[in-house]
Amino acid sequence: WDDQHLVTKETNVQHFALDSIVRQLLEHGTMKCKVAGPEAVSKLVKAMVVARNILRNTEKLDAPGDLVGEPQFEEWESGGEKKSNLLLTITRTAHKWRDPACAPLSMEPSVESADVRLIRSGQETPPKSVAGCVCGVLRDGKTCVLTAIGPAAVNQALKGIAVAHKFMRQEEKTIQFMPRACRAEND
Repeated sequence: WDDQHLVTKETNVQHFALDSIVRQLLEHGTMKCKVAGPEAVSKLVKAMVVARNILRNTEKLDAPGDLVGEPQFEEWESGGEKKSNLLLTITRTAHKWRDPACAPLSMEPSVESADVRLIRSGQETPPKSVAGCVCGVLRDGKTCVLTAIGPAAVNQALKGIAVAHKFMRQEEKTIQFMPRACRAEND
């Protein structure tokens, strides 16, 4: 199987979810996706939502499952200039995912409680600001719920998770997320 799947702004969400993500996760349990640009990042997250729903709701599977994403930056040089893409590792997990070695980060909206903190990411939100908020919440032992509306905001959120992943890795913690689509409400 391919080591990395390239997701572009032209990627068909439904086909990529079923033909790539679900197939790779059922056959191999994990896959890597390379992505650059807000539209491509948004398409990948949407495809993850579709694949997640398929994995969680398909009774034909021997063992229903879920998926988590772990973003990080892939850097290289081109013409003496440093460039980077997001590299997202997607992994199939047990249906009720909970790994105590991983920091609890979710992209599933919910009401804030004593153990849950809501962070909103917008198209202008610097990824380092998202990362700082995420790390602070996780270091306090809380669950972080990250929301973003629109391709640019989703891009900034995913970059923020990748930066937070880099920071938390220094503390020997891993950040993984589970995406979910929901109806947005104006407040």
